Amino acid sequence: MKYVKSGLVFGGALMMCAAAHASDPFSMSASITNGNSTQTVTESFKTVESVVDTFQNNQLSSIANTYTQNSGVNAQVSYMGVPVNLAYAQNSTTLTFSVPGLGLTETFTGTTRDDSAKQFLSFLKGQGMSVVNEFQRYLVANSTISPIAGNPGSLQSSMVNTSFATGAFNTAGNVSEGGASGGRFGIGVSGGEFSVNGYSGTQATLPISYAYRFSNPGWQLQFNMPLSFQQVGGAQSYAAQLGVGLQIPILPGVDWYLIPTISGGVTGSADLGAAGLLYSYALNSRYTYHVNSDFAVTLGNMIGRVNSANVKVSGYSIDPGVNNTVVKNGVEAEYKTKWNWWGGPLSVRGGVAYTQAYGSQLAIPHYTEVFFDFGTVTSSNAAFYKRLRIGATYTTGCNYHAGSLNLGYTF
Repeated sequence: MKYVKSGLVFGGALMMCAAAHASDPFSMSASITNGNSTQTVTESFKTVESVVDTFQNNQLSSIANTYTQNSGVNAQVSYMGVPVNLAYAQNSTTLTFSVPGLGLTETFTGTTRDDSAKQFLSFLKGQGMSVVNEFQRYLVANSTISPIAGNPGSLQSSMVNTSFATGAFNTAGNVSEGGASGGRFGIGVSGGEFSVNGYSGTQATLPISYAYRFSNPGWQLQFNMPLSFQQVGGAQSYAAQLGVGLQIPILPGVDWYLIPTISGGVTGSADLGAAGLLYSYALNSRYTYHVNSDFAVTLGNMIGRVNSANVKVSGYSIDPGVNNTVVKNGVEAEYKTKWNWWGGPLSVRGGVAYTQAYGSQLAIPHYTEVFFDFGTVTSSNAAFYKRLRIGATYTTGCNYHAGSLNLGYTF
């Protein structure tokens, strides 16, 4: 039997648990000093290059009418939520970049301030080598909007969630659900919104999957390739994954399976000056207990490892130094009601899952997802409108809150 699965998710941002920041990923408050007089200016930016460009003479004079090429400039910059400082001393072309929380200070001296700003951009794009990677690791550890790791919308979390969803919570793979040997193809679409620490963003994902059941249908080979997009303020990032898993039945006649998985993923954002190449391996366990013919409870467990490697994107050469062991556990219950919906029996399903990462410091090392959905229980030859499932999901971690509505069907 072959089928295609499609879903559409609309999300709504919910309340925050920390002080607000600007919606754009970069913002600046700068003091322009001439002798004893000082002018203060504030700006927000969509891209890291626009931050650096601001420290060229023509850009500084456009935002501060008192600025001259000899003025002192002292700027406090929110760099994806992480405080950094950029400064020119009076009568100097030397640009000083410092990260107070990291104890990092670098200077760039050109023949003009424009040259110094260009040197700083080249430094961020990889000429800084180990220093830049140290800063990138600091961002992953402290920024709640890093596209690499550290929050539920990052590549690391997406890889963990994909492994868990296609292994530990994939009750469609249970032998009790029926289905002959052969291939099954799936494709979907999802989109939503999130809010974290005052930043708001949108996400979209195109999950593509293929599963093959062997002659013993408990044994299954599973492939997945989610493609995703994220936008925070005006900054965009993209990610892609490729994973494979093998479902192994444990006991005959029992819906208990082990699913080892391996996967690789890459994300990049020229706007954020961030990139990551991650690879992971995990072991999932799924056990479904059938209380009776109408009610079943599934326990899902996963332990995995996520590591990073060096990647180059849009001139940036980055290794964020991600090395984490991730544990994810959840419980799901499904009840097949006596009600009919569009001529088919209606089932309701709900569950909760908790994710905890250990190892590299992350801005949000743990989060919880709660979901509920309902839809028809049908055979493979039912009309597509009888295969709808509608639900909602809420995800929360410190400084991260998101809600979504879900609509999906199979055909």
